[in-house]
Amino acid sequence: MAKVTNKNKKVQATLNYLRISPRKVRAVAGLVRDKWAYEAEEILVHTNKKAASPVLKLLNSAVANAVNNTKLSQDKLFVQEIFVNGGPIFSRYMPRARGSAAEIQKKTSHVTIILAEKEGGTAKRSATFVPKSKTVKAPATRTSPKTDSNQDKGFTATPEKIAPKKSSSGIGRRLFTRKAI
Repeated sequence: MAKVTNKNKKVQATLNYLRISPRKVRAVAGLVRDKWAYEAEEILVHTNKKAASPVLKLLNSAVANAVNNTKLSQDKLFVQEIFVNGGPIFSRYMPRARGSAAEIQKKTSHVTIILAEKEGGTAKRSATFVPKSKTVKAPATRTSPKTDSNQDKGFTATPEKIAPKKSSSGIGRRLFTRKAI
């Protein structure tokens, strides 16, 4: 749902009944507060949290509403406010010992984002921005193992030099085996 306030050039979009705990969504919302719209988009695309995807979708919806409905410039938009309120809590029950039950709370969130147009100037987009979904990972190259300080001195450690092999015959073998003969 979008609400437009023309006198201050603000656009508000809300997301209701998001099935993620408000505490978890607030952590993501704090990342994009007071940022330019494109910066907030970049941050949300690269954030590895479950709540980042719905908040990104809400941000894109608010930007589209601002550009199409109120004719605001996309380059001048910034996130003026974003806040997360708690929604209804669904109660579920988990069986416990001796016939009792424990309540499990399924929490929901209401997210509200307010975009405004800054009068000062326009934001500069970085030319190197590539959305996370379109990035291509380079193949991993194997690096050479670290050199040991003893190898630099010309000393090569072999198992014979570290601990010489003992013969496997005689009384020692019979005494120190698991099952004696």
